[in-house]
Amino acid sequence: LDKLKEIDQNELVLKILKALNLIIPKNMHARSEQPITLIQSEPEPDISIVKGSISDYENSHPTHAELVVEVSLTTLSEDRSMAFVYAQANIPEYWLFNLNNNTVEVYMKPMQERYSEMKTYSNTDILTLTSLPEIKIELSSIF
Repeated sequence: LDKLKEIDQNELVLKILKALNLIIPKNMHARSEQPITLIQSEPEPDISIVKGSISDYENSHPTHAELVVEVSLTTLSEDRSMAFVYAQANIPEYWLFNLNNNTVEVYMKPMQERYSEMKTYSNTDILTLTSLPEIKIELSSIF
């Protein structure tokens, strides 16, 4: 059963990555499980959207992302605590896909090392990236 859950989690990451790759602007790219070098840590989110091309990061990791995405099944409290890390790094938005109830927690507007807003979306909603409104994902196509 745990193996099946892990497969579901990996499949969801791939679906999100595919959806984002179709719609992100040409001056950005999506990365999967690749490090982002922040002030105090170097997390490897399931997905990140960063400015520049892949070749821009041949010799170093990005130090910022426009969006960070985690897909969570068994690590929900750990992934929620990452909101603090990402807010501290001034990452504009953090999407946490919760596989336990097929919702997405969207953390927005980092202020004073915390996100000032959090909204929960259901599997029938459409997610829009606040800083790049052209990036929209229909959650029914993901869950």
